[in-house]
This record gives sequence, C-alpha cells and structure tokens, in this order.
Amino acid sequence: MAARRSTGKRRLVSRAKGSHDAAVFRPRTVALLALLSTLLACSEPGDGSGVGPRDTLDTSDGILFPDLGFDSQPDTDPGPDTADTADTAPADTLSPDTTPPVDTAPDTTGCVNGAGCDDRDPCTVNDRCRAGTCRGDAIDCNDNNPCTDDSCFGGICQHSLAAAKCLINGVCWSDQQPNPQNPCLRCQSSASTSTWTSSDGLKCDDGDACTEGETCQAGACKGGVIPPEICDNGQDDDCNGQTDLADDTCGGVKLCTYHTDCYPERVCARWDTTGVLRCSDPCAGASDCGAGQICSKVPGSAQVGFCQDTPDGLVDGAPCTDEIECQSRICSDGRCAPLCLDEAHCDTPGRTCHPVGDLSIGLISAACDPDPAGTRSIGQVCSLDGGLSFDGSVCTSGHCDLLAPVAQTTNCAPLCKTDFDCSPSQECNLVLGTNTERAEAVAYDPLFTQKTRDTLTACYTRSGTGNAATGTQCTQRSQCRSNKCLGLIPNDARTFCTSFCTTDAQCPANMACKLEVLNLASEWLYAAGTQATGAYTFVRVCKFR
Repeated sequence: MAARRSTGKRRLVSRAKGSHDAAVFRPRTVALLALLSTLLACSEPGDGSGVGPRDTLDTSDGILFPDLGFDSQPDTDPGPDTADTADTAPADTLSPDTTPPVDTAPDTTGCVNGAGCDDRDPCTVNDRCRAGTCRGDAIDCNDNNPCTDDSCFGGICQHSLAAAKCLINGVCWSDQQPNPQNPCLRCQSSASTSTWTSSDGLKCDDGDACTEGETCQAGACKGGVIPPEICDNGQDDDCNGQTDLADDTCGGVKLCTYHTDCYPERVCARWDTTGVLRCSDPCAGASDCGAGQICSKVPGSAQVGFCQDTPDGLVDGAPCTDEIECQSRICSDGRCAPLCLDEAHCDTPGRTCHPVGDLSIGLISAACDPDPAGTRSIGQVCSLDGGLSFDGSVCTSGHCDLLAPVAQTTNCAPLCKTDFDCSPSQECNLVLGTNTERAEAVAYDPLFTQKTRDTLTACYTRSGTGNAATGTQCTQRSQCRSNKCLGLIPNDARTFCTSFCTTDAQCPANMACKLEVLNLASEWLYAAGTQATGAYTFVRVCKFR
C-alpha cells in the first residue's frame, strides 16, 4: 500500500455551513483531511453518465436425448399383407358402422361348384360355390398404418386406433416414445392419443455440459446446476476455465495483471500475505469471505472489496497508531477496525459504517466504527444551529443527505454499495472522491490502463423521477429508476438504465453484476463542485451477460 500515516486512517465526514444547500467534508476526530466545495442549491446537474470498457460473454445451449430404453423413431412397420387386393376396398372410417346386415345366411340353393353366388356377407368379394357352399374372399382392409386395428363391418372397412398408440401429425408412436425434438414430450396414450404430453419430473439433459441434475418441467428441460470442481480428475468440472488445483475452490491461484483477466465474477488484487496479484472474490465485508480471510477494499474503487487471507497483525479493537499494525489494515481513531462497504456489513450494536482515510495520499475507505458520543443515528435529522445548517459530522455514518428537498427530511443517511441499501426516494452514488489517482490501483484492461481514484458511495435523494427499470434503453439518467444511464454493450452507442450491485441476484435475469470503470460524476459531486468527468473509479454494475 502507499506510505502509511503514523496516526492511521482518520474519519471523513460531510458538512455544510450557513444553509441546508451547501456541504464540505472535514475530519471528525483526528485532523482535517479535506475540505470539499460548497454544495449548490439542488440544481439539476449535467447527465454525468460515464461509459467504460465493455465486456462480452460467449454462451451456448442445446439438447441431448436421454437413453430411455426404447427407439425414438416412429413405428412404421405395416405388418404382413396376405389378403387379395384384386378388388378395391370400400372407403375407410375410424367410426365403425355397428348396423348388422339384413341377411347373413349364404344362398346355397342349387350351388354348383365354381359358379357365382351370393354368400350374403358384405365384407367378401368373388363369391363362388365351393364344395357345395357359397363362400367369398375377405375384403382387404389393411391401411398399412401400424397405429390402427383394421376390420370390416357391413361392407365398410373400419380402422380404430390401437391400444397403447398415439397418432400425432399423421405419424404413429408407441406408448412412452419421446418426441425426437424434445425428450420432455412423449406419447402417453392414457392422456392423449393425438398430441404430445409433458413428462414432468423425468431426468433430462439440457445440452449444457456445465450443468447437471436437470428435470423435465412443463415440457422443457430445466433446473440444471453447475457441478462442483473435482480436484484430481484432470477436468474443468465447474466450467470456470480452471482445472483441478488451478481452481480457487481447490486452493489454486490464478495470477493476473488486469481486472479483465478475472472477468466477469472476480477482481484482480494484490494479497498482503504474498504480495502477488491474483484473481479474488468480491466482497463488502468479512462475512462474504471464507474462514481465515478478511475483506479489503480494491484500490482505486468505489466500495468494491476483495477477499484475501488474513495477514499478521492486531485484531479488531486493539490499540494502534498505524494501519499496517492491524490485520484489517485499518486503524481508525486509534483502534483496529474491520472494513465495511455498506451498513449491512456493520451489524454490531453501537457501531456504524463510517468513512475513513487520508485524502492527502488519495486514500478513502470505510470502517465499522464505534459511534462517538452525541452523534445521531441513521434516519435522524442532521441539523445544526437550530436548523440553519446541516453537517454530516453529527451523524454516526459521517454522511447527511444534503440533497433532500426540505429541512425536515434532511437526515443522516448510510454508506451503500447498491440502490437496495437506500430508501425508494434515494439513489446510491458517488459522494466523495480524491484529487489524485491511487498508485496501487490495478489497470482495468490492456486497452484501458489509466489509474483510478478511491471514491465513496452513499445514499442521497435523487432529483430524477424516472421509473424505467434496469436494462431498459435510455437517453438520460432522469428516465431511470436508479438515476443511472450508461453504455453497457461493447461497440454499441446505445445507453441503458443500470444500477450498482453486489451480486447477480440484484440484476435482471439477462444481466450480471460486473466490474466497470465509471467517471467521477453524480448529482452529489456536481452540487459539491467536485465532479471530475475525466477521472475514473471502479464500481460493480448490472451489465448484459
């Protein structure tokens, strides 16, 4: 990390003097770190939409047929044909005529062998006297359709559907034969003899080698899950591009140079225990990481963390004078404190997630700090001088929603990572940034190597009243519920509503939570006069898969 301050990281706060419409930032407990410009009076800023490098994702799908123990081809065997076809059979019908013939007794009067006669059976032809008896040849009713039982009645051929058969679109199928195009549909004669029937609950294969355990659901193969990595079989079981011990789940290490080397799920970060850049899991607090790990902030980011092995040092709460003394690498107000990147990851009673850092060296972070005496909790009005001014220093979170429209709603607000951390009328966005790039920041991509700045995100009242959901095409941020309109598709000039996120579950089904470069622009920074559209920071936003 950069040169350490002997006093450790110090508290950072927002403050406005003289009126509700201005804000500056000042230290609360140790020393003045930085003074931000006076907040402007709720004026409508420029769009401030930043478009960073894009990503792409290759996807594939298909269908494999399960081995169901029988032929999936239609039954086309017509069976033997032994009848005389010299005469043309009467017309077919699937509805048998059950009216009996008028007279079924053959005429044997004066029967001379070989002479023509009438055996009184309408289902025969070529009637002749044979050994004193009039007999004819049975009419050929074979329709060459294996799905029917053929017979003659009253001189008319009858063709009734055979048992355990389905006749679908003119093709005959045996009971339980699957649809060759979809193994989750099959002939079930007990349900329907003319249409395919869903086979819900049967195992199936969705054609994706990276999923297992699929079953037929509503006539489609669904429910597959990614299998776990097996660490000694020479295969990439979980399809993450890593095999056996090279996979992180097997203790492996994937080295990196750029954040896109770890795309899309992870970030590239330098571990304190080894000094090596490696792909790391994102986090917002220690509870997101495994046993024996801590959550540390990604240098040059806005509330983006990564999991790493716990380095040597003092435990949380121990007295300290420098951050390097602490396992968390945060020394705040003379005590080691754990990282928190939103209020949800600081759930210890009497503590609130509070900004800390040293702006003189471009360092901004956040710690789960004990609440100083006399400070006001999140949701309480952050007023001073009888309501004439408002200051974040009175808040346990160090942040006051100075963009609220009236004094009565100007309350202490939390730090955040996503819009889900804020109230419906608020957005989560940039409220503080350094004036210098972070020296330790890892470059985003070989095509974007500019260093990024440490920034802080918090909840504040948005001016936009848009209701467009994440993923909707937009032309300006005020159309979006999140108040964010960014370019999300490589080589595509269109912009879309998006939002800050922590996990894929916070994004629509066709989007995922991914690292992105964002310029330093927001309503808060515009009002404070500290917007810097030529500078950048890292965020995680919902992007198309």
